[in-house]
Amino acid sequence: MIVEPAPRGFTDGSHITRVARAWARAIAGASYVPMAHVDIELRLAGFTTRLLRVLTGQPFDPSPATQIGVELVEAHFASPETLGHTISVLADRLPPLAGTSLDSSGRRVMRLLSALSVGYTRGLRERTLDEQESIRQATVLAQLQTEHALRESQEAFRHAAVHDQLTGLPNRIFFEKQLADLIENGGAHHVAICFIGITSLQAITDRFGHVLGDKALTVTADRLRTLARSLGHPLARFAGDQFVMLIEDPAGTPHLAGVADQIIATLSTPVHTDRHLLPMSASIGLVDRPIAGMDANDVMRAAGMTLQWAKAEGTNRWQLFDQARSDREIAKHALTADLAGGIDRDEFFLEYQPLVRLEDRAVIGVEALVRWHHPRLGRLNPGRFIDLAEESGQIVRLGGRLLDKACRQAREWAKLTDSPPYVSVNVAVPQLRDGAGLLRTVDNLLQEVGLAPELLQLEITESASIPDDPQLRRTLDDIAGLGVRLALDDFGSGYSNLGYLQNLPVNQLKIDMQFVRDWKPSSTKSLLPSLVKLAHDLRLSALAEGVETLQQAEYLESIGCDHVQGYYFGKPQAASSITSLLLEWSAEEL
Repeated sequence: MIVEPAPRGFTDGSHITRVARAWARAIAGASYVPMAHVDIELRLAGFTTRLLRVLTGQPFDPSPATQIGVELVEAHFASPETLGHTISVLADRLPPLAGTSLDSSGRRVMRLLSALSVGYTRGLRERTLDEQESIRQATVLAQLQTEHALRESQEAFRHAAVHDQLTGLPNRIFFEKQLADLIENGGAHHVAICFIGITSLQAITDRFGHVLGDKALTVTADRLRTLARSLGHPLARFAGDQFVMLIEDPAGTPHLAGVADQIIATLSTPVHTDRHLLPMSASIGLVDRPIAGMDANDVMRAAGMTLQWAKAEGTNRWQLFDQARSDREIAKHALTADLAGGIDRDEFFLEYQPLVRLEDRAVIGVEALVRWHHPRLGRLNPGRFIDLAEESGQIVRLGGRLLDKACRQAREWAKLTDSPPYVSVNVAVPQLRDGAGLLRTVDNLLQEVGLAPELLQLEITESASIPDDPQLRRTLDDIAGLGVRLALDDFGSGYSNLGYLQNLPVNQLKIDMQFVRDWKPSSTKSLLPSLVKLAHDLRLSALAEGVETLQQAEYLESIGCDHVQGYYFGKPQAASSITSLLLEWSAEEL
């Protein structure tokens, strides 16, 4: 900064500097001045020089002091306190600096400082106005920027809320809104849902990790997006490895089949990524419904169910929704849900079918057959619920309940006669796998009920894969060790290795009823004689199931079959009916 020279004939620069220093000290802290202290002193020295020139000028004109007051404010010496300290310092320092006394030049100094004050006040007012305008403009700009940022943020949020981050496709929320709008607006007569499951993705993720899994999914999404655009159908990523395509007014089943075939063909190409060639496969469920009366949740449930049907058929398959099949599966699921409660409410009961010795037609045992008295569906045979009980894991609990009922009933019959029938109870594979539990249950029941072990027979199916499972084999050995009878049920219906039979601790082969049904008096080919002989060769009794006629019974007797079971000798019946028979036979013996 350049310091103006002192007015000629009045003083030298050192005096100006001292005045400037005093002035700087007086106003220090009164206002924020964005410059170094030395620069402040230089700036004030310049003002001092100019004021001296005005003070000593001829003729005297104080008006330049007004401009100096304005410049003081412009240089950020801007506060009422600064003006007060400035007037005080200058009133004291300027007269001696000008080579005169305040008394002799008092009027000039007062006019000079008055002009300075006027300029300073004007500067402050203009500065305030400028600052207010700046603040207003800054406020408006900040508001605009905030609104713009908010709009961008809201737009980004709305986009993220309805789009999948990985693939960039619309997500489930977007799709469901789109479907709901279509149903509400009625812009189409029919709508078809093409529910796509990428069946190979889980295996890829399991083997190579999520990074490659995501890569495969992204490539798959890109392929589907390209295909969907070419077909003009909206596409969304519904969840995980599932995508969904919306088809308005499809031209019948052939059209949908064509779309499904195109999708499968598009996705069947392996994905090249890094060093891997990833095989891809998909399954598709197709649902075509009229818009009128459509429920979005129901149509998506149907699409999901149909996708599961397609997956069950194998990879790269599609299935069309079948209402009858859906009704059956819904009923099946409802029945499964009722199982646990049915066991708790003791809705399952047993009927007993006689097992007859052919030699004298005597009832030597009964097979306990479970029924379900369903509160809504009525009486249900085991074909309706046994598989469901196994799939749902309820079979062990249900089997335990039935075994308890059968043992207690057998004990009641043992009290009525000296030759009571044994009770044969079917045991499911899950019960056998619960080896220690089943053994403990049987042992405890025999002791608790007081039933002789030989009056209880457990039936196991040929499909139990006993030879391949050492644990199952040990369980059978332990149960046989209690004295309980064992029978191999439905023999001949499976494909088991016959070699294991000679080592199984069973007492009886129950020949599957299909062999009896297939036999005709005119038959020249029948496996029945061979099966009976096989049982005898293994020192086992042979029991033929499904005997419904006298001719069948006589034939079985002629080939040496020991026992039979079937409607000809007695249908499954209530325990009370068996009790009546036993009482009747006991009376005849007397």
